[in-house]
Amino acid sequence: AAATYQRASVAGAAPGGRRGAVETAGYHVGLGLIHLQWNNLDPAEHHLIRAVDLVSGALTVEADVVTDSYVYLARLQQARGHPAAARATLAEFAGLARQRSFFSLLLDRGEAEQARLALRLLDLPAAMGWAEGRGLGAETPDYRCEDQHLTLARVLLAHERLSSKDSSVAE
Repeated sequence: AAATYQRASVAGAAPGGRRGAVETAGYHVGLGLIHLQWNNLDPAEHHLIRAVDLVSGALTVEADVVTDSYVYLARLQQARGHPAAARATLAEFAGLARQRSFFSLLLDRGEAEQARLALRLLDLPAAMGWAEGRGLGAETPDYRCEDQHLTLARVLLAHERLSSKDSSVAE
């Protein structure tokens, strides 16, 4: 994937190329995600901040690109040990998504990311609060809700582990 982005960048910079094709939020969020997955946090941060800058000022941009930009930037901030910044990024996304009337599944994805962050911060009550209000379960699989289902699985596993630990201590 990184090689494809590199070829696109070279093609865009060539004479007669479309420079604007690589200076898009989608381009930057894609490269940012690749670097985030590789744990190359500095280039990931550069691309994700650029993506958020591009989507926040644009009148027309795909809602899923906006969602990805904010969600992955929040994950990067968490990876850097800045949970308050991650929370603020997700809150900014929620406001923007509501203002622009995003599809409900994208709003749900942002909320699932907030629960994931709560879980990483060992705030199981907040994560469980999200899980209990979702109405998701094994009986309602939907590929469009993959992030939500994965977060739900993490929350339920953490809850079960804590319950098991509590019951063994009581015995």
